[in-house]
Amino acid sequence: MNTIRSLRKNLYTIVIFVLILGVLGFLYAKFLKPDSYKAEAKIYAESVEQMKGDSAKTFAETVNTNSLKKQVIENLSLNMSIKELDKLVSIKAVENSQTVRITTVDTIELRASDISDEIADLGVKKLNDLYKNNARVIDYSYQNTSKVSNARIIYISMLIGLIIALLFNYFTDVSDQKIHSIDQLTDKYNILADIPRFEAGDLNDIEEN
Repeated sequence: MNTIRSLRKNLYTIVIFVLILGVLGFLYAKFLKPDSYKAEAKIYAESVEQMKGDSAKTFAETVNTNSLKKQVIENLSLNMSIKELDKLVSIKAVENSQTVRITTVDTIELRASDISDEIADLGVKKLNDLYKNNARVIDYSYQNTSKVSNARIIYISMLIGLIIALLFNYFTDVSDQKIHSIDQLTDKYNILADIPRFEAGDLNDIEEN
């Protein structure tokens, strides 16, 4: 009960914290963070009979190799290492399908598209060489490139503001040793009597009566 009462009492402070952090997150996303673009390409590969388990997952792991990424860097003349490319690229199997999705998120829209498409082309060649399964690109990224929304940054900022406000409320409540109402005593102790407090004027009124 004390916790609920404390939250109600400090509701205004909590809202202020959330709004301030939300505004700061918006300003960061709007003016400081570079725009990011997401480019997706998809590979379809036919199942291989002798392959055990999820074949699409195996195909994704076959494409997601350092040797292929190194070739992508060389083909596109990218000024980055394999580790840096790894941070931009995600290669995953689409659940319950024979499809591999290649996603690149980059601050340069054209480069994001080029990377996804190059991985898709090289991946198809590698899959066909290894498994002879007629793999092919079914979606190139120029059809599936979009600007990444900054809403997530704002939501995370507001969540951080809420956490800070709740922690502030908790530590303020714990460190407060004052008695603010009779309820704080009745929750912990049995009250035998309540001695009223009189002001000077109240005593005069009692004497007159």
